[in-house]
Amino acid sequence: MNVTYSNAKHVESTRGAGRRRDGILKRYAAKKYLFVMFLPVFLYYFLFHYAPMYGVLIAFQDYQFLKGALRSPWVGLEHFKELFANEYFWVVLKNTLIINSYKSLFGFPAPILLALLLNEIMQPVFKKIVQTVSYIPHFLSWVVLSGLVIEFLSPSRGP
Repeated sequence: MNVTYSNAKHVESTRGAGRRRDGILKRYAAKKYLFVMFLPVFLYYFLFHYAPMYGVLIAFQDYQFLKGALRSPWVGLEHFKELFANEYFWVVLKNTLIINSYKSLFGFPAPILLALLLNEIMQPVFKKIVQTVSYIPHFLSWVVLSGLVIEFLSPSRGP
């Protein structure tokens, strides 16, 4: 057989590619449990981070509920132009930034401070009462809680 050097090299490289592919498949098959463990992470990121990007389309459309996001007419940046041209935009942006900075400044250290103060309480009964009272708003709706406060503190109601 009369094979030139370049052809022989090509024949060897194609044979090696098949072997390499088999080797890669064997390595993946050996680590199949890692892929199974990765599946919930992949599903989480797909469902909660990638799929909601579908809703971003609505910002660029004249969205109509019955037509859905794919069949609603496209308006491009018109909504954003209208938003930035509004006379109250800068006031609303400033208020939003102020509220968020106050929440970060006071809302972040407050739970840590409360935890440190609760840790210093020596009487277990008082500690449990303070913990229960401080956690009630997380379990009850604010509407229910305000109704309870009004009922308990209302001077117009008799016993």
